[in-house]
Amino acid sequence: MANFTVRLQTAPTLLVGDIDYSGIVDGGDLLALAGYLVGRVALADINEEAADVNGDGHIGLADLTALVNLLQP
Repeated sequence: MANFTVRLQTAPTLLVGDIDYSGIVDGGDLLALAGYLVGRVALADINEEAADVNGDGHIGLADLTALVNLLQP
């Protein structure tokens, strides 16, 4: 009988608002999203899926507002 090892990988969980890939949602994400919206941060440098904070399929000012609300205690 042969021995073998099975390794399972799971897809990473999306953390909505973690735009800078840091693993937490914080002010850095707010700066990254604002930078993207004004053209100073490239789309390739942000987590596009996490940047759609309000879930409407587009990245815009509504997502920035939603992120600000998410960060408020």
